Amino acid sequence: MPFAPLVDPVEDLPADERVRTARHRVMFDFGDAAQRRLAAAHVAVVGAGGLGSAVILALAAAGVGTLTVIDDDDVDLSNLQRQVLHRRGDVGAPKVDSAVRAAADLSATRVIARRARLDTRNAADLLAGAHVIVDGSDTFDTRRAVAAASESTGLPLVWGTVQEFAGQATVFWSRPSAG
Repeated sequence: MPFAPLVDPVEDLPADERVRTARHRVMFDFGDAAQRRLAAAHVAVVGAGGLGSAVILALAAAGVGTLTVIDDDDVDLSNLQRQVLHRRGDVGAPKVDSAVRAAADLSATRVIARRARLDTRNAADLLAGAHVIVDGSDTFDTRRAVAAASESTGLPLVWGTVQEFAGQATVFWSRPSAG
């Protein structure tokens, strides 16, 4: 038995989003209802660096309704080769600002920019309202805080890491729905 959906679909997509996502909506076993569920979804992305920046672009392009992007760092020129969300004009600016710009350029996705380092004291506030957490952070302290927040809230945690030419990804979910 499959898991129950995390969110109910929005009533309808705006006309431009219907056109933009037309190829998603005709995919077998996906369809209009799944695209409307994406539009209703709220994903918290911790980290807008190498891994997080690619995730933010992919989720915005897919049509996720709301992204909370949590990062306390500024864009650095030496990272642009791997942090694909950011541009030369973003150097020196907060990474969360790039997320707002890029999402607006791609879709109707709303970005809640949270310029902060997630830790055990602020995790609940920063992750509030999310249906899923994606951890693209790059410190063990932040990763531990994200994992603890996921476990305490029961939110699914998509965890990934990239080291040189190797990558890992998994999902942790302390309280999955029936199925």
